[in-house]
Amino acid sequence: VTIPRDNILNVAVLNDRINLEDIAYGKAFKLLVYSNVSYREVNIIATTLPIMNIDTKGKHEVSEDYSKAAIRLFDNRADIRNHEFTSDAKIKLRGSTSLILEKKSYRLSLLDGESSNHADLLGMRRDDDWILNSLYGDQEKVRNILSAQLWYDCCAEHNEFGAQNAFEYRYVELFVDNSYAGLYLLGYKPDKKTADLGSNEFIYKSNDWSNAKVLREDPNFTRYYELDSKYADE
Repeated sequence: VTIPRDNILNVAVLNDRINLEDIAYGKAFKLLVYSNVSYREVNIIATTLPIMNIDTKGKHEVSEDYSKAAIRLFDNRADIRNHEFTSDAKIKLRGSTSLILEKKSYRLSLLDGESSNHADLLGMRRDDDWILNSLYGDQEKVRNILSAQLWYDCCAEHNEFGAQNAFEYRYVELFVDNSYAGLYLLGYKPDKKTADLGSNEFIYKSNDWSNAKVLREDPNFTRYYELDSKYADE
């Protein structure tokens, strides 16, 4: 559509009606956008999910190294005062073997100038470090969030240490440079904050799953396995 000098555009709905039921089912509505010199027919889809847009500052491609970005998040919860959150950020691709997949996952670090910007996005914990899970391997798009939420509801803080040893996800419709990227899960990764670790406690990640069956068959845990320490030098 050519923008007229008076900046006036008209919009006409080509469907018979737009109602809440059609919006809930993700129906596309046809609109006619026109001025006094040109017109265009467009489709619009309403979503009931939060919407995030990542501005890559002209880079257009996110790599495995952090680069500058800015985010704008529309929070659609009815009980909050400010529905829009904006922040500078840095972004990079997330994963190892998942990097070869067509739909990428991302890691976001929120910034306020050169400092970290901690925020409780979509009602989750206050943090500056966030992930966007592409859900590429979750065909039904419910497995990851259901498993995480079940653990969060039944097991978080229900342990001898009272630790919040769980993490959360929220669905978002993601746009990158105003181009639709798909359905994602916004959340935070398991880390020392999630496990509420003290100064003498550590997180270990297994290098090799080949002995997992042997470990299950050895209730006395007399065998030793090579582990990577993520938060300790020794």
